[in-house]
Amino acid sequence: MVSNKAKLLATACTLTQLSFGYGDAITSVAPAQIQFLISTLNETGTAMALVKANMAVLATIAGAVVALILGKLLNRKYCVVGGSVFGCLGWILMASSQTLGQFAGGRILAGLGFGVITVSAPVWQAESTNTRLRGRLVLLQFAGRAFGNCLAGWVALSYLARPEFALWRLLIAVTLILISCALGILIFVPKSLRNHDDQAMGSLEQQQRSNSTPPPYQCRAEQPAHVYEARTPVGSKKLRRTVLSVILVVVYAISTSSSITSWLSLFLQSYGYSALIVYMLAMCESTCLTACCVLSIVLVERIGRRKTLGISFLGLSVCLVPVTIILTIPSSNIPGATVALLFGFLVAGFYGLNYGTVWLWVVEINASSFRLPGVAVATIVYYSITFSMSFASVLLRSHTAWPVVFLVSNILLGTITYFLVPETSGRSLQAIDRQFKQGLPLVINNYKTATSIRWVE
Repeated sequence: MVSNKAKLLATACTLTQLSFGYGDAITSVAPAQIQFLISTLNETGTAMALVKANMAVLATIAGAVVALILGKLLNRKYCVVGGSVFGCLGWILMASSQTLGQFAGGRILAGLGFGVITVSAPVWQAESTNTRLRGRLVLLQFAGRAFGNCLAGWVALSYLARPEFALWRLLIAVTLILISCALGILIFVPKSLRNHDDQAMGSLEQQQRSNSTPPPYQCRAEQPAHVYEARTPVGSKKLRRTVLSVILVVVYAISTSSSITSWLSLFLQSYGYSALIVYMLAMCESTCLTACCVLSIVLVERIGRRKTLGISFLGLSVCLVPVTIILTIPSSNIPGATVALLFGFLVAGFYGLNYGTVWLWVVEINASSFRLPGVAVATIVYYSITFSMSFASVLLRSHTAWPVVFLVSNILLGTITYFLVPETSGRSLQAIDRQFKQGLPLVINNYKTATSIRWVE
């Protein structure tokens, strides 16, 4: 049974993510943005144009840094509210912009707010939700962001099809309505409950220590946990857990920052498809991604985080093999484009399964005392690589071997998930801390206590 407070929190966080997803996508196709990029390209060249085109990404990195600095000082709620206010100011500037400079300033403010939200909202949700619903409600945020991107893409089709009738300022103003609703709900949402949870778990641990029987956790050799703990360093392994999450995010950023969809779009255009048809096909793939992102909400609690990620990365690796062959060795026949398009839809679907699951695992795996800083570091690394890869994808787009990067990175992600990623489903956040304190090994694929979704505290 979900409490009213949990419903309010889930609704507010999902609306916030939906508004940022919609706002970021809709401003990317606004006439002011297009004119801004064209004028920048003519005046400063490709490199500076890419910098200014990705200034929202730079602002997102800055927002994650702000969350990293202020996260320990301010409550999670205040961070989310602050990020939403920055987003409101940014979209007001963009919707009312009369100059390219004003539009650029709005994008920077909105990106700054998005960085704070990206770090704070999932952490707040995870810390304030019980174990049974934690995965589903956190993933609901990312499904909202994916839906916002998808919705903006279809709405923006009106501008691409008939630009003379498109009210682009009104399309941007819709974001203000969404974020205003989220801010109104946030007023009634309680602060993070992590302090209450820590006190409750502390009482439970004290009661367990007073009992003569050992804790239920069993180590590799099926010895009692207290025997194994005697020769295991005490600590929650904060550094190890943060480094592990950053490693996964680094490879994940490489595999997703230069989307295979852009390569498929270029490929289809080379066969004579119009820009409008290619865009509509890309939006169909975005819809497929959103649907699979919603499907992951069900899977993460039924089969666990590890299996959901494993299915996603395995499916991506298999589907990317024919796509990579077709893109690197193009032919002149239409069936080649049809095959590439078919596998492109499958790629989008499997990507939807890990769209939020990776970040859910990053939130859960970081230690309770270092959760928000750990998520902030992973976010900074992810968007830094995304920014860097935007240059590589443009400058090396003509290189035929470049699509191989997608294939290799997804195979590497599957390997990391199988050997190094422990299961976090069915465990409270405090139980995950205790599991590491009791000596969880680095390579966990042969340890049922680290891979099973049914774990007894």
